Amino acid sequence: MFRRKVILKVRHSNCGEMNSHNWWQDTYWVVYDDHTIKAKIEYSIHEEKNKRIEKKLTSEGCERILNCIKHIKKEDEDIMALDGTEWTIKQYDDDKLIYERKPGPIYGIESFETLGYTLYKIMGLNPIK
Repeated sequence: MFRRKVILKVRHSNCGEMNSHNWWQDTYWVVYDDHTIKAKIEYSIHEEKNKRIEKKLTSEGCERILNCIKHIKKEDEDIMALDGTEWTIKQYDDDKLIYERKPGPIYGIESFETLGYTLYKIMGLNPIK
């Protein structure tokens, strides 16, 4: 029996004030080896409804995301920023963690910004700014 495996987990956290009642939002993506991608958006207040979205990536879409990860591994650096937004990435191969980017800002790292834009666009979501 085929069991799909996680190949990528990404989390974008906005810990800043988004409106007068909402103090944080987390967006999680999970990409599987069968090209399924799931997104979950969680809010800190109850006026906003948490969302779950699942889609099937094209081979090109999956390749675009993994290509961003390849570049991120080369370009990753510690960025000092205090605006309240951070990204975490975990990449897996056959259930083994092969790359982890600890939570932190991504400003000026083009491959990170491209990954973020791509993930939000694929899922039909508006990026957090």
